Amino acid sequence: MSPDLVDVAEGVATAAVPDLPEVLLIEIPGVPVPKGRPKFRSVHTKAGANFTTTYTPAKTRDYENLVKMAAGEVMRGRPPLTCPLELELELHLPIPASWSKRKQAAAACGAIRHTKKPDADNCLKSVKDALNEIVWKDDAQAVRIVLSKHYATVARAIVRIKRASGESA
Repeated sequence: MSPDLVDVAEGVATAAVPDLPEVLLIEIPGVPVPKGRPKFRSVHTKAGANFTTTYTPAKTRDYENLVKMAAGEVMRGRPPLTCPLELELELHLPIPASWSKRKQAAAACGAIRHTKKPDADNCLKSVKDALNEIVWKDDAQAVRIVLSKHYATVARAIVRIKRASGESA
């Protein structure tokens, strides 16, 4: 076990998480989904009470559940990390089928960059929220983030997480 994987809580070094690799690699299959804005619904009860409830859109909720499942497989029951972390997120988005073969090939090799929706930061929010209480206690522990979007023949998101230098505040 690498000594730089020791969790630090409240300035006191604790036991390292058993069998934790130096870099956690989580691959999420399918097209990355941006965090949807919360939805509001008015509810009227039989008793005549009215109130508003908030909910997460189904597409966002389903994607976050997929991220949670992939992260759970990688963590294998280990407790969430409590130390400062570095996060790298690669978004591999589908190449439009309507493009010519030549343009598709250019996109696949990185000559054409993905500058359309979804916004990378909204996809990041979906992933970070889904990893709460599974990989880390809270997404505020991500102190360094590297985020990129690419066209790809296989749509997916790739997450790499490693311990950052320094201690938690």
